[in-house]
Amino acid sequence: MKKALTVIPFVLALALAMAIPSHAQSTTPITVGQSTGRCQQTNTTLNCYSVAMTIGTNSGTAWVYPQGQSGFILFRPNLEGTGYVEATVTSSMVTGRNSVGQVTQLTVTYTLNGDPNSDGDTDVIMGSIVFNIVQGVGRYGYPSVTSGSGQQSIALN
Repeated sequence: MKKALTVIPFVLALALAMAIPSHAQSTTPITVGQSTGRCQQTNTTLNCYSVAMTIGTNSGTAWVYPQGQSGFILFRPNLEGTGYVEATVTSSMVTGRNSVGQVTQLTVTYTLNGDPNSDGDTDVIMGSIVFNIVQGVGRYGYPSVTSGSGQQSIALN
């Protein structure tokens, strides 16, 4: 009787594990380089139309325009595929300020639907990127993205 009671939880756990669908998931690192164009910023929003990025081994630029829980990141060709791919910003949070209150670090999370493995289906991609920002760069004192990092997870169907 004691042996049967030990086997039952194992069998139930195995049956439950087999009943839950699983999808392969892959995590890719993101490295952020300097913005090559002019950025604009308010207290909580960054608008930078040419930020250098490397996602995995793919390099290119992106337009970063988070606005709280809306906004977007437009990945230009080569970053998330051969064409332009738009991600929806799910949150943006100021994670650093300088001594006068200007934003020096912003964390942005996003989701997008795409086909990064080119197998003809739609996969869900979720990511988070930390942008490091320096204020008062250039002739007119615009902010600039200087670096950053993050990662994205791809639930492959």
